[in-house]
Order: sequence, then C-alpha cells, then structure tokens
Amino acid sequence: MPYAIVLTLDARSEESIRRLWDGLADAKLAAALRDGGATPHISLAVFKELPNPVGLIDTLETIQATEQHLTLGHIGVFPGEEGVVFAGATPTFELLELHRGVQALLEDRVGERRAYYLPGRWVPHITLAIRLDARERASAVRWLLNPPVNYPDWPLKIRATAITLLELPGDRRIARTVLAPPEKAV
Repeated sequence: MPYAIVLTLDARSEESIRRLWDGLADAKLAAALRDGGATPHISLAVFKELPNPVGLIDTLETIQATEQHLTLGHIGVFPGEEGVVFAGATPTFELLELHRGVQALLEDRVGERRAYYLPGRWVPHITLAIRLDARERASAVRWLLNPPVNYPDWPLKIRATAITLLELPGDRRIARTVLAPPEKAV
C-alpha cells in the first residue's frame, strides 16, 4: 500500500481546485479525481512502505514550518501512462526548504520513495486530471487555459495549511500537522 506526505489546503483553496475538477468532469474531459474521493494537495513525498507509522507521525509533528502561500501559475502535463494534467506551483524558497526537510526526515523511516518527488526532481503541483491519453490531455489543457466565466482565473493563489500523511489510493488521512501562520512561526 503506498503512502504520501502532502500539503493540504485551506477551504477556499480546496474549493477552487474542486471547481476545476467539476468543470473538467462536466465538460466530459476528466472525472476521476472528482468521482474518486481525492483531496486537492501538493505531494511532498510518495513511498511504498511505512514500517513504523507512529514513529513517522511523531516525527512529522516536530516540523516547524509556516503556511505556504503559493501561486499556481501554469498548466503542465506529465508524459507517460499516468496521463496527468496539473497546475504547477511556483516554487518559493520556503516551499523548497520544507520539501527538503520532509525528505530528510524520511531517510531510514520509510520504504522506497518515488523518484519523482526527490529533491532536484520534484515538480510542485496539484493534479487536475489523471489517466488521460494524449488527445484527452490536450483537450483538458485547452479547457483549463480558457475555462468558462464561472471558474477560477489563472494564476490561482492558494494557501497550504497542513502537512498530511495519506494512505493511497483513496487519500485516507492517517495524520495531519497544522502549519503555523506566518507571524507565529518559530
């Protein structure tokens, strides 16, 4: 069973992403995320095994970081069988430091980590569509670049407010650590 450590969003940011998922589904372009119970998030790490869940949860609770105020400024596509269309987050120094810190905490605590999420290879993003062939990805990108009037405009401003440990698939939450507001960070 795979696991992920992710940044989860405040309610307003999550609603913006869910509206995009709804729009893609209503346009008959992509419904898997909306219909599959997914939670909008930015993955910091994905790994296959979790030998000591309690130990990792305790370690995650020691993270002292602030909320991440991010901009989703571009639409991207990951090539390959997974057929992913995403909204890319502009990396900030704080986001990259948080990512490196989480990755360092995982050393010797989890099974094999997916290489896509390792420092130097990681592309911070929120997945908007999955399991699309090339034609479907192109259609989804066209829709996202010019959504109807009642959908969020680009760039999207979002706020990540917690680090969450999820069991995949299905985004079952195992643990959640709230990030400090910027003025209260240690």
